[in-house]
Amino acid sequence: MKKTLAAIAIGMTAFAVVSGTAAAAPKNTSVILIDEANFAGDAVAEGLAGKGCQNVSQDNMATSLQVNGGPITLWSDRNCKGEKLVVTGDVANLADFQFDNKTSSIFMG
Repeated sequence: MKKTLAAIAIGMTAFAVVSGTAAAAPKNTSVILIDEANFAGDAVAEGLAGKGCQNVSQDNMATSLQVNGGPITLWSDRNCKGEKLVVTGDVANLADFQFDNKTSSIFMG
């Protein structure tokens, strides 16, 4: 199931290219936001990659997420403002942290 979600996210998002060797690549590089709990099968997904603050294109959609690296910070408002939640790994249900359908931007790196 994780391979399916990754394929959906790759089809929707242009991922950043980091120059240099693999050792120079930043640890926290990508996240997949999913609109259903437990990384559900036919869910809508959005992938983000890179460093710094990024606004999501599907505002207030995320219910679960998969992190490649970490930690990342989720923000309730655009431009990394508002309430925040620091995430260090995959989260099956953001409702457990009172952050379901709240993510408007993400800070990575």
